[in-house]
Amino acid sequence: MKTCLSISVIISCLFFIPIISLSQDMVYLRSGEKIEAKIEEVSKLDIKYKEYNYQDGPVHVINPATVYMIRYQNGTEEFFDPDPRDPVEKKWIAKNNFFKYGSNRYFASFALGHGPSYGWIGIRYQGRIGKELGFGWHVGGGIFPAMRNIDHTYFLVSGGLKFYYFRGLYIDLQYGTFLVARDNRYYDYSSPQYYGTREVVLHGPSLTTGGDWFFNKYIGINAAIGFSYDVQQVRSGPHIFPALEWGVICKW
Repeated sequence: MKTCLSISVIISCLFFIPIISLSQDMVYLRSGEKIEAKIEEVSKLDIKYKEYNYQDGPVHVINPATVYMIRYQNGTEEFFDPDPRDPVEKKWIAKNNFFKYGSNRYFASFALGHGPSYGWIGIRYQGRIGKELGFGWHVGGGIFPAMRNIDHTYFLVSGGLKFYYFRGLYIDLQYGTFLVARDNRYYDYSSPQYYGTREVVLHGPSLTTGGDWFFNKYIGINAAIGFSYDVQQVRSGPHIFPALEWGVICKW
């Protein structure tokens, strides 16, 4: 009986720990310090709070420019901009905003670039949800220009899903048309002893990992590396081959 009672007490404690941990506001300073607080007031000039473990104590006041983020007890987050006139903060901005923008709210974007998600050389439209962790989707279309041994310009398309495992860093699984190759195994029935060639637009999945990084609230860059697979298996070489992409992003 005592053993059952002890187990019940332990389970109850474990159940209430997450509730207790979410019952306070967390203030994250740019210095790296964390403050367990009870927020009293937030304005452009100051942030007023009491220490969570001493709520009968005095009200503390801090400059919002020294605060990176407040995570409130209901789970919502509020970010604060540093003072751009402070030389120390200028270095912090250059280091951290490159990763912060694009991960602190929902957004959609257009990008111009090269690679599987752009339909080779083209435009990609993308949406993203989430913050530190998130999900995204994209569709793209572009052209594969006429080149030596390739007489035509092709319009290629693709689409895919992204998992953002940390801010702008992601894993992308996509499918589309991504390359033009020469099919040397084409059998020409007009001449039973002759194998001709033809131009083939390949299609198949691509798996890449990379990042969407933003210099400010509107402009960023994209780069990723991975591999593609030729489902038609018309390539004379390996059917798995490298996939590279890069582009310039404009979001709103």
